[in-house]
Amino acid sequence: MSTRSHVMLVALLMLVVCGAMAQAQVPPLLNYQGRVALNGTNFNGTGQFKFALGNTNLSVIYWHNSTSWDSPDWEPVTAVSLTVTRGLFSVLLGDTNLSNMAALSPTVFTNSQVWLRTWFDDGVSGAQRLMPDQRIVSAGYAMQAESVSLGAITTDMLDDDAVTGAKIADATITFANIAQGGASAGQALVWNGTAWSNAAAGTTLAGYDENGPFSTAPDASGSGAIAMGVSAKTEGDYGVIGGGSRNWIEEYSSFATIGGGDSNRIESSAAYSTIGGGKDSRICEGSFAATISGGFMNWVGADAYLATIGGGQGNRISADSRLATVSGGNDNSIATNSWYTTIIGGDGNSIGSNCHYATVLGGRGNCAAGIASVAFGRRAKATNDGAFVWGDSTDADVGSIANNSFTVRAYGGARFWTSGGVGPYLNAGSPDWISSSDCNLKENFRPVDTREVLERLSRVPITEWNFKTQAPEVRHLGPMAQDFHAAFGLGGSDDKGIGNLDASGVALAGIQGLYRENQELKAQLVATQERLEAMEKRIEAMGR
Repeated sequence: MSTRSHVMLVALLMLVVCGAMAQAQVPPLLNYQGRVALNGTNFNGTGQFKFALGNTNLSVIYWHNSTSWDSPDWEPVTAVSLTVTRGLFSVLLGDTNLSNMAALSPTVFTNSQVWLRTWFDDGVSGAQRLMPDQRIVSAGYAMQAESVSLGAITTDMLDDDAVTGAKIADATITFANIAQGGASAGQALVWNGTAWSNAAAGTTLAGYDENGPFSTAPDASGSGAIAMGVSAKTEGDYGVIGGGSRNWIEEYSSFATIGGGDSNRIESSAAYSTIGGGKDSRICEGSFAATISGGFMNWVGADAYLATIGGGQGNRISADSRLATVSGGNDNSIATNSWYTTIIGGDGNSIGSNCHYATVLGGRGNCAAGIASVAFGRRAKATNDGAFVWGDSTDADVGSIANNSFTVRAYGGARFWTSGGVGPYLNAGSPDWISSSDCNLKENFRPVDTREVLERLSRVPITEWNFKTQAPEVRHLGPMAQDFHAAFGLGGSDDKGIGNLDASGVALAGIQGLYRENQELKAQLVATQERLEAMEKRIEAMGR
């Protein structure tokens, strides 16, 4: 084979490093391009190439495409097949996807100089070395960026503000990485307005007092306690006062918390209790895990376990009313020993003593004074067990009438509607329920034979009786629902009751049928009377 020429066009490895790709690996590939000509003519077709990397004269080999080679010039045994077009070829050295291509290690470029030697075979004349060897410059050395040795980058290589907090991964800087000369034993670092500086031993941080390493803290005497704010005092173990003024957690109130505010107090033996803030609120002795979220002058009495006041002003839960709740409002109160009771809010509402499960839903001046009683609106007084009382805006009391009773004051009237706006209602000032009977609510009209209704009604037993739930002397008169349903089939499939509209309708139809019979009898009577009068006249004439 005559003259062969080889020209290196490009040897390039691109490395892009940015904040979003800081963890990406540098691909261990070297992009190499060249040109092959035979006797001055560019080669076309598939050529067999062999590659080796070594020192200046390749007396030392750093890498080759094959796993074995021949001496003396280190020619690899196996070749890589590449397509050559108009003399040009391109290959990724180290691309193991190519047959007979070995992986390229970045450690090759820890050497100061690296040279590439290439052999080419056109398939006819055998493998021949291309001249000259080519030196690899900056591109290959970029692979080393992934494994920069410790200490290789020094502070003088970094621009000012080059590394910010956003570029530092969480937990990568520990105490072991921080210089220890900043503060001595018993000192703290404080901000002096322009820089961090150490505070002298014994310095108390303004507004902060802790039973811990900073200083002796007489106002945080509980074990593990924290007191913050003016005149704060935390005597309960692990208690916390977060700020404010003159707040106090007394002894044996372990794990109690006052978030802030002014003159709030948790008395002794009220462990796990909390006052969120506000002013002049108090949780009394023995009220385990009670809570006052905030507000002004709210108060939880003694032994009111798990009681809660959400806020507002002047709200009170008295002693031993456990799991009681006042959500807010003004001057609402729950008396002693009323468990599981609730006042939603409003003004001047109350729950009496020993009234477990009672509820005031809001409004003003309401009172639930019976077990499981409910009152709401204005001046509603549910004084019986299980009573429900609602008062409208009228400024007058309305009370319950018996245990388990339902009382409503609605001066503007009352309505009970089901679907489609159908139901009974009371008009203002009226004692009578009115049933919906609007023709626009009805359909499928059919005429009725009133005499047939009368005849059916005549066969329905009518008796006098009393309900089993009432005394025997309380008497009622009427049919049984089953008999009524069998006779008329009204009201659907329910044969246990008689609807007022159905009873009224049957009665009115029966009256109409009776009226028609009566009119017929009257007509017959008139005709009979007229015949008698005629007969009398004839008899009288015959007597003459």
